[in-house]
Amino acid sequence: ELLWEEASNRMTGTVRFNQAFEGPPGHVHGGWVAGVLDHIMGMTHVRTGHPGMTGGLSVRYLKPTPLNQLIEISAEATELDDKRTEVKGTMRCGETTTATAEAIFVRVDREKFGFDSP
Repeated sequence: ELLWEEASNRMTGTVRFNQAFEGPPGHVHGGWVAGVLDHIMGMTHVRTGHPGMTGGLSVRYLKPTPLNQLIEISAEATELDDKRTEVKGTMRCGETTTATAEAIFVRVDREKFGFDSP
């Protein structure tokens, strides 16, 4: 479940990865970590009222993300200019930050890509 906090342009949620997402023994494959962070950051960008696509994504893997644990994810958007939005994401297990990410989302024309109005 993802929760949107409109006043702060922030989204939070939780995820639990099972063995299907395993990379190193007992831990999540880094590709899944990046994919989940990209997803919550993209959803955050869309919720600001600006559909778009990932223009750049940088992920820092700080600690291995464990399997079968409740993982907290969050993302917060800040506007760069009229065509781009910067979004920062975090993945945590308890008190431990396992990964952080930064992305630039490029806004697209709603009609060209078939997005509904906000």
